Amino acid sequence: MPRSPSRPIPQETKKLNTRRLTTFAGRVIFAALCFAVLSATSEASDYRVEIDCNHSNVSNSDTGDRISVDFLDPGGRNLGTRYRDGIRNCFVSDAVFTLSVLADVSSIVVRTSGNDAFYIDELRFYKDGQLIKHEGRDNGRGWCLSTDPKDSEGAWKDYVSGGCSASVQFVIVERRPAPPPPPAYQYVLEVDCNHSSLTNTHTANRIIVYLFDENGKWVGDARREGMPGCLGGNTQITINAEKPAAMVQITTNGDDAFFIDRWMLYLNNALIKQEGDDDGKGWCLSTDTADTSGSWAGNLIGTCSWRHTFSLGVPASSVTAGGNEPASSSGGNPPPGKPQGSFPEILRGDRPPTYIDASATAAGFGVRGWNKRIGNFICSGNLDLGPVWGTGTYTDDSSICTAAVHAGLITRSEGGPVAIYVVEGMNSYSGSTLNGVSTGNFGAFPGSFVFVYRTADDKLVGVTPKSRDAAVQPAPPGQPAPPAPPAFEPLPPSPRPKPPSRTNVGPIGWDATVVSLGLRGRGEKRYTFQCAANGALGSVKGTILYTDDSSVCSAAVHAGAIKREEGGSVTVVIRPGQSSYQGSVRNGITSGSSGPFGGTFEFVSG
Repeated sequence: MPRSPSRPIPQETKKLNTRRLTTFAGRVIFAALCFAVLSATSEASDYRVEIDCNHSNVSNSDTGDRISVDFLDPGGRNLGTRYRDGIRNCFVSDAVFTLSVLADVSSIVVRTSGNDAFYIDELRFYKDGQLIKHEGRDNGRGWCLSTDPKDSEGAWKDYVSGGCSASVQFVIVERRPAPPPPPAYQYVLEVDCNHSSLTNTHTANRIIVYLFDENGKWVGDARREGMPGCLGGNTQITINAEKPAAMVQITTNGDDAFFIDRWMLYLNNALIKQEGDDDGKGWCLSTDTADTSGSWAGNLIGTCSWRHTFSLGVPASSVTAGGNEPASSSGGNPPPGKPQGSFPEILRGDRPPTYIDASATAAGFGVRGWNKRIGNFICSGNLDLGPVWGTGTYTDDSSICTAAVHAGLITRSEGGPVAIYVVEGMNSYSGSTLNGVSTGNFGAFPGSFVFVYRTADDKLVGVTPKSRDAAVQPAPPGQPAPPAPPAFEPLPPSPRPKPPSRTNVGPIGWDATVVSLGLRGRGEKRYTFQCAANGALGSVKGTILYTDDSSVCSAAVHAGAIKREEGGSVTVVIRPGQSSYQGSVRNGITSGSSGPFGGTFEFVSG
């Protein structure tokens, strides 16, 4: 059939179609540009949900039903759903849900499709490999997923929060108003109530801490309703003061006696006062003075009292808001590079020596920049060897005690008293081998220290490293005999210290870190932890020396101290922060690398 002739298209229609095509093409190009810009400036985040459905007192805790996880953004929109048709293993990949998306996940919803009840003991949420949220507690009270609410009335009754339901929502990021700026004078009192020779040293009574100025006027207080633990964050009280404090008073409201082994006071994160010795004599807080004559009697300073008051030894007028160093007599601002806070008590010339081991460094005490301050220490016997850089003048991240062995001041077997003098950093440090210790070379570094001693006429003299076995050479004929080398005893003879104690912290979760346990900077102790079997692996950074935000138990597997499927007991020593950490793959665990970090731990034999 012949085709009918086509009708001519009006000119107006041609123009309209052209505009439509142009608009459509523009929209396509604009969308492509937006996608390109978004792709160039954003990266997808990897989210991971791990569910532990194992409980030592709950049986048949897995399920044959479909378990799904909805990932929701801050507006409640579903960014994606991942599911498993049945979870028959409560420890490994069968209970893991992952999503990679160009958006923020603020909450998740875990659902079930049926009434084959599923028990959630713990839930962990990771973003890009970093643990963001941990809900639940190993062998604690968990959640029951089931479309039959009566499932919670059976054997699971005592281990389920809120009964059984078809879904449970977990908030990952809570939207809260921005916190107010920190006060100019923020004090943190940390008490150690643990003593190896005493029992029941914590308290259920109220503890109130008052701060007073040099005239005895109140400047701030804070309280805790009992202190059930004796380590880390459980024993910290934050006090926001109106102005600098010169005295601290610790009080109790009852007769459930509380033992204070030692206490530390921080101002704006800088240690300004410490009283007491680990496992030494301490103070008893109780409204019943008769507690003094009990089993604690031989370990107390004074008697049991409802309050104990201590002088901070730092005039309030010498502290400025924001934590600057004590005011100089010449006035003006402190030189750049000075540390924050009043100079540590450890560097007070009138302070008794502090017992340390090979992990202690000058930088670890926060003394960098406090030039010409003297620190008195006693190094423990049977020393391990720590890293040291320099000869005579050492980098301030060097082990003080190991450097003292190198300088000929002490021996590894006996330890002994030493005194350091804080000095400025140098452009280079030369290593050497002396007295069985090899020190390293190093380039420019911001802080140093040297060893000093006092002469008979009370002059301060720097120590020149020498071999302890070097014999004094006779004087040439006709010349006076050379002076005898100094007896390197910067302090009066003191009793040898006891070896570093080990604290048994007990069971910890696989998400626990040195930071979360409040143990950063406690290099004078060893801590022993118990890791449960088949824990959920956490983030680890480093090899041998690990960043203190690494999962302790996961790092123990990496280090070969335990096996994941068996768990076990591990002992760590807290070390100062390092300039870098090298990642590696060991024992099936991949650890990451890191640059400078504020704290470190290392595994040692128990």
